[in-house]
Amino acid sequence: MSEPQFAVGIDLGTTNCVMAAVDLNANARFPEITDIPVYQRLNEDEKGHSSRLPSFLYAPTERQGEHLELDADDPDGWVIGEAAVEMG
Repeated sequence: MSEPQFAVGIDLGTTNCVMAAVDLNANARFPEITDIPVYQRLNEDEKGHSSRLPSFLYAPTERQGEHLELDADDPDGWVIGEAAVEMG
């Protein structure tokens, strides 16, 4: 079995969740911490990566869902993350 290359940390916070990694092969006293972007809906119209995943859920009512043109990420139209903060 080969030696691990990275150590990954996940912070499941109350307000935000974040992930980061450290290269275990970098021979540095203080190795560089690299954030791991999370793919998510950023707003009503756009998807992309963000270094944080807000711990928010937007669950539109049936009437609101009819007016939102969200794709089939979730059959019920629920949205998590950055977009949930903005839309909520």
